[in-house]
Amino acid sequence: MNEGTRAMRFSPRNIVTWVSLAFGLGGLLWFQFIVHRPNRPGDWFMPIFIIALCVYVSVLLIWRRRSTLSRSGQPKRLAVSYSIGDEGMAIVQPHADLVIKWPSLLRLRLMRAHWVIENGGMRYVLPRRLFDSPQHEREFIATTLAHMTPTARAKSAAATKFAAWE
Repeated sequence: MNEGTRAMRFSPRNIVTWVSLAFGLGGLLWFQFIVHRPNRPGDWFMPIFIIALCVYVSVLLIWRRRSTLSRSGQPKRLAVSYSIGDEGMAIVQPHADLVIKWPSLLRLRLMRAHWVIENGGMRYVLPRRLFDSPQHEREFIATTLAHMTPTARAKSAAATKFAAWE
């Protein structure tokens, strides 16, 4: 598997910012068009102005967060490698190493562009682009499933189907 980098672009804070922006704009548009019902051309100025202001503030907040992380020495991209060992799955980053013990691995879920490894209350993302080929990805998932408990394997139906593991 290739060492990959994971951008911090979709961190939970950014997602919360964009979701709150979407709900705020949806509420504003609902109020403006359902409750207020603008009739004159000038009635469109205020909602458009508020939408532009919300987008500007959201982009400004995200930019501030990224620049603060950059100033503190946090890289924009992190090199991450995943490997399978006898004790568990190892996730290695430049500043931290983590081993997920096989008995504690609860589920392996297939998403569109990544695998989600669930370990208790924690989830780890394994991007599918890190694999050299679909065959290598299938072998990695099959080996992971072979180490998992039967209960965890039963919860990982998509992974079992993907790897054709029996």
